[in-house]
Amino acid sequence: MNWSAVIDGLILIASWMLGSLAVALTIAWTILHFFPRKPEDDYTYVIKSKSGKKTVVVLPPDLPEAERKKIMAEAYQRLGIAPESGH
Repeated sequence: MNWSAVIDGLILIASWMLGSLAVALTIAWTILHFFPRKPEDDYTYVIKSKSGKKTVVVLPPDLPEAERKKIMAEAYQRLGIAPESGH
């Protein structure tokens, strides 16, 4: 068995693995750096009707219940759905 060929193969494999890791870390950093999450992403909802129409609703956690109901009623109205059928 030619050990130098085996060692060269292992070095080649390790190089490819390290290169792949470097590319993956670079992509992950780029996504986090240039496309940061916005706080409203955590409380933005998409409501979809059975006909396929969609609307986006933003409901922050500190919003009073009356305001939440008003926003949801407006969203259902935009979709042509009765608010009671959304529950």
